[in-house]
Amino acid sequence: LVKTKLQKLLYYADNLHYKRYGYSITGLAYIHNHFGPVPANHDLICWVLETVGAIELKPYKGPYEGEIIVPVEKGDRELFSDEELDVILTVAEYFKDFTASRISDFSHRERGYLETAQKEIIPFSYANDLKLD
Repeated sequence: LVKTKLQKLLYYADNLHYKRYGYSITGLAYIHNHFGPVPANHDLICWVLETVGAIELKPYKGPYEGEIIVPVEKGDRELFSDEELDVILTVAEYFKDFTASRISDFSHRERGYLETAQKEIIPFSYANDLKLD
């Protein structure tokens, strides 16, 4: 999965879960970045996950430079509640045909992104305005 797209999927999963249930899945904070919302300290998070052997980062070969995140092991669905899985699957289904560029452009139209400045935290209070239900 392209790193940029994964970061947007996390944003949407956390915000949709917040919209429905009042709290996010991951507990991450998200910031306004050039390519759309990303987890705060996303490079540090990737470095830690790579260092402990949970993921591998590989160069992305396409029209844009980037990285692909490859999980080292298969995920464990038992770590998530039924509500969390429903949100994750809803987000995955909605964006399944989106490229990293398209989901980035889509995220730029979110109120939380539009009303924050570069590197500013996007409050979860904007989750109620998501373009995704």
